[in-house]
Amino acid sequence: MIDFESLPLFGSPFEHVETYVYYGGRRTFSMKSTWADVYYIVNTVDEDEDEETLTTVLVAMGAERFRAVRSGLVTFRNAFTEAREDTVHVVTWSFPPRGDPVPDVAAISAGALPDEWLPYPEARLNLPTETAVSFTDTEIVRLARDQSRTVFALEVGGVGNVTQLPVRTSGELQLAVDGEIEALYREISEPSVSRDIVPMFVGVRAASFVLVMSVESPGLVEPADITATVFERFEDLIRAAASNDRDVLLEELRGHDSRVRNRFKDLLKPLATIGSGLALISSVAYTDKSSRVEATPDQVKFAYSQIEQSVPQIDHAEISRGALIGLNVRTSSFEINDLATTQTYRGHMDGAVQELAKGGFVVGESGLVRARIRLEIPFATGAGETGTRYFLEQLVALDEELSSPDGDDGKGQARDV
Repeated sequence: MIDFESLPLFGSPFEHVETYVYYGGRRTFSMKSTWADVYYIVNTVDEDEDEETLTTVLVAMGAERFRAVRSGLVTFRNAFTEAREDTVHVVTWSFPPRGDPVPDVAAISAGALPDEWLPYPEARLNLPTETAVSFTDTEIVRLARDQSRTVFALEVGGVGNVTQLPVRTSGELQLAVDGEIEALYREISEPSVSRDIVPMFVGVRAASFVLVMSVESPGLVEPADITATVFERFEDLIRAAASNDRDVLLEELRGHDSRVRNRFKDLLKPLATIGSGLALISSVAYTDKSSRVEATPDQVKFAYSQIEQSVPQIDHAEISRGALIGLNVRTSSFEINDLATTQTYRGHMDGAVQELAKGGFVVGESGLVRARIRLEIPFATGAGETGTRYFLEQLVALDEELSSPDGDDGKGQARDV
């Protein structure tokens, strides 16, 4: 029997990990050091029956690299061609008439490997692999207890056999969670400049892919009662998403302000895009217990689609006296400042108003108008999207001067244009 496990290479002695190709013996397999975090992938590349030799190529790598190769994230070919210097060896075995096979070990650079010794470009392993430390719900309780603060995790579905997540998706999730927790906090707390609870990134875990986060509080002690309420409401949102019931989902969302709805939409969007589910596991400070709520990939996708399809709420603003700050007939845009409330409205004109506007209006502080504006309030908007949209339905110019030289009351008269 060929004794690969005793080869005089760094990390020796080794132990067998798993076999990938077997034909009259191990042809392609992996082994690891018994004392160092070093793995070797062994690939048989030539067998000469006349010379009675067997040629194998070995490549050494760390645990993370090995997991990437094993999962298919790195192709089998690239495991050899992209190997670091001094990590590739050719071992030629000869078989004497008596005794064990004898190895001849020689280092070789990755670039010097003959093409016929390399696996096909498309060849890759495709085995379920943990590409991060495993996660268990009990870890959240332990971390919360040890750190005297709330710790929580978002568990999402991995892609294929790789327990990983695109960097962009991970970033979108972290931003959405931060925004959602802030929005829920603002719903139940007094308005202030600072926040009593701020999510902090802790790390990632496997099974499938888990973002572990904690709550940071600027005070000496975390306001656990507030944190508990925030996470109860967060869980209610996910339960509603998992209900697969449009009415239940929208009723739950309507119980929150637009910021909460918007950030929840932000949270679901990247998950729906990659076909992932969502689980929230949390352990509120000083409770010494955890809570889990989850939604499947289909439930996440359904919930996101229902939020997307929700019609906007329609309302109107009646402006009795405003200043027409801007008016552009070509782009159908307007800007009006309500002098009674000081609120400024910017949006587009309806067709009829656009036609009237061609007759000309005074623009600026002296361009006094009466207006009716339609407000279309989306059920939920995503990050970077606009919120309420404004449409000018009526516009009436006021023949009025800021001061009346002849001593009248200055209210003037309305003039339809």
